[in-house]
Amino acid sequence: MLKGGSNHPDKNDNNVVLIDFGYASRFQDKDGKHIKQHEVESFKGNILFASIDQLDFQSATRKSDLISICYMLIFMLNDLDLPLQPKDDTNDIGDLFESQIKYKKGVSFSRMIKELDQFHGNTLGKQLTVFCEEINQLGFYDQPDY
Repeated sequence: MLKGGSNHPDKNDNNVVLIDFGYASRFQDKDGKHIKQHEVESFKGNILFASIDQLDFQSATRKSDLISICYMLIFMLNDLDLPLQPKDDTNDIGDLFESQIKYKKGVSFSRMIKELDQFHGNTLGKQLTVFCEEINQLGFYDQPDY
């Protein structure tokens, strides 16, 4: 997430922190082995950018982080909106989770990016689609090709 400089120790408003580790979790245990996928007690993160696994209260992994980056890139390139996303007027957190799960299961990255390119004339479509779809194919234990 982008975070303004006011949280930076030197209080210089020109600083931007690109990574916030406030919701970070380990994917390896003390012995260096990958953690097992498990249900978590509470949701950590931003509903809008969360992976389906996170919204289903499953442990996050490297794939989840990269999927969040895909959603954030699409969001920023689309004038701070995710393409084809229904507008929710509810304040019920359970309804928001269900709405996001339904949206993310029903609208692929390639469809979002195609919509983005069509309405905004962006030319990142092919590269961004390949990146996001490749990440989406990863399993829980898979290591991304950084």
